[in-house]
Amino acid sequence: RKQYDSSLPFDETVPTELEEDEDFFEVFGPVFDANARWSNRRPVPSLGNDTTDLNKVKRFYHFWMNFDSWRDFSQHDEYDVADASCREERRWVERQNQRIRRKYETAEA
Repeated sequence: RKQYDSSLPFDETVPTELEEDEDFFEVFGPVFDANARWSNRRPVPSLGNDTTDLNKVKRFYHFWMNFDSWRDFSQHDEYDVADASCREERRWVERQNQRIRRKYETAEA
């Protein structure tokens, strides 16, 4: 299920700047809410608003700076492990696929 969910299209865009009349919390709140679905840890703290308690703000930033995702990037694997003819080749294939996944995991962070 997680592998399937990870392969579905997902809007990863993050606004780069605010217009004069836009509210920070209204623009960025939905971005954090959407990305919360990938979290291994629950509950996910919300962005809050301009009156949010400082302790909750610190907890929010600590959570997102140490974000732990369950997202699976195996759909990007280049090689099929089942096609390997021996143990050495299987290990090589697994290492190559892991290297590819790491690129996507790094880009997500």
